[in-house]
Amino acid sequence: MADEMKFTRRTFLREVAAAGFGAMVAGGARGGSRPSDDVAPEPSRPILDPNLCVVMSDLHVGQPWAEQTFKTDRSYDYINDTVRRLVAEILGMKTLPAHVFVLGDISVCFGEARDYEIAQEILSPLAAAGIRLVVTAGNHDRRAPMAKVLGDWIAPSPVAGRFVSVTRLPTFDMILLDSLVEPDPAADNNSVGRGKCELGAEQAKWLEAFLADTARPALV
Repeated sequence: MADEMKFTRRTFLREVAAAGFGAMVAGGARGGSRPSDDVAPEPSRPILDPNLCVVMSDLHVGQPWAEQTFKTDRSYDYINDTVRRLVAEILGMKTLPAHVFVLGDISVCFGEARDYEIAQEILSPLAAAGIRLVVTAGNHDRRAPMAKVLGDWIAPSPVAGRFVSVTRLPTFDMILLDSLVEPDPAADNNSVGRGKCELGAEQAKWLEAFLADTARPALV
């Protein structure tokens, strides 16, 4: 009986080890938690409504007045922050628009490349949220620098030399036209980025043919 009651240090360690192993096996059999189970799930992307779109026009964002190659009559630096707030308001909507259309005059005045780089930085959070941006040119834009910087947001055009697009929405087609007639910068530096507006015969002919050939409603 005395031998049976002996409980040495070795016996204690052996019993503890056996008990611990049994607990590990039992825990595994029950599907115990693993470290990866404690990783927080990625946040879900916001809901995009294909029937909802936002139309923006005449953003006129750009570089600081002191850095402009051609000077505007005064500083419009406050406009960048205004557009940033607008972007934040869109992203704060409970349901996000599937599309944001920008109707030209993205540049503050002269269509400089730096203006479009700033516009890209301000508008990119919309694209990051999954919203499709579609842009066209206004009379304060220049197509070459605009296309170089914002090319991902310029849809393939059915009219050569113009930023024309047709976006098929659930209940109608959204058509963006391009009426910019760019001046010759070599002839008059003061006219850079201040082009005239005209659809032109080719664009008007395309629009007439497109509308005659479709049964869907269209917003131009």
